[in-house]
Amino acid sequence: MILSTNAIIETFVESLKIRSLFTYEVKDSKVSHEMITGFNLALLHNTILPSSAQFKKEIAQFDILSSSIFQPGEKWVNRDLIREVADDIAKIQGWEVRYDKRNVICNRSGKASTSSIDGTPRPLAAGPLI
Repeated sequence: MILSTNAIIETFVESLKIRSLFTYEVKDSKVSHEMITGFNLALLHNTILPSSAQFKKEIAQFDILSSSIFQPGEKWVNRDLIREVADDIAKIQGWEVRYDKRNVICNRSGKASTSSIDGTPRPLAAGPLI
């Protein structure tokens, strides 16, 4: 069976992610989730940098690679790890990641409204992200 380019990249990305069971306390109980606790940047570099002896052109497709690395719903152990990986990929491609100190939340689900800093409720259902 011949794998598609997307499947090859997704399989490669899974080999880069180091997953661990992370347990923390919520009120009186312990909660465990599998989280990405590490990322093999050395293997990524060896595979996607043209100067490397292990360079694989079929994997060095950054749009597919990035969307495979950062999957919706995946839990990363902390923001620093996400930032390290994102900054590294950006550096290889020659651009910089912009970090705003805001959370972005889908406004199509969840609570009907939320309070802003001044305490005024802001509607979320199909509302603007301002």
